[in-house]
Amino acid sequence: MFWTGESPLEIMTSSIVSKIRFVARDEQLFSFVLCMPVPPQLYFAKWIRLMFGREVAGGIKSVMHLWDAFFDLASARTSVEEVPISIALLDVLKAAACGMILLIRPLLLAPTMTYGGMMTGDPDPEAGISFLMNYPPLDDIRPLLETISALLAKEK
Repeated sequence: MFWTGESPLEIMTSSIVSKIRFVARDEQLFSFVLCMPVPPQLYFAKWIRLMFGREVAGGIKSVMHLWDAFFDLASARTSVEEVPISIALLDVLKAAACGMILLIRPLLLAPTMTYGGMMTGDPDPEAGISFLMNYPPLDDIRPLLETISALLAKEK
């Protein structure tokens, strides 16, 4: 195999960030994610490594429901597109990471205030990193699942 110099995590991150731009068609959010002082690999790896467990409210039961849905989505892809389940599940996880960013778009792109109380109009990358590293727990996984399904459908 030819070594490109990129790690598998960097390749996956590039795919996730590209979904924001080309699938969700959100150029503003795409640019904001790329200009933050912390590389996307850090929060994407955290979410996936911890199996989205800290991003879902309701404990292990809710996380298990989320993963059941991930496997259902992956299974549906394998029967329609005839791809291996491992590839389909990876596609679902990438869509989930993209979907999580899309769900908190208003928080990430909220204009900041100066010390004088004036709105700058520009989002704060530091606040964005805080939201991404400490994702606001999802009380209901349905919006995330709907976003994932929409992203996967647009990719076909």
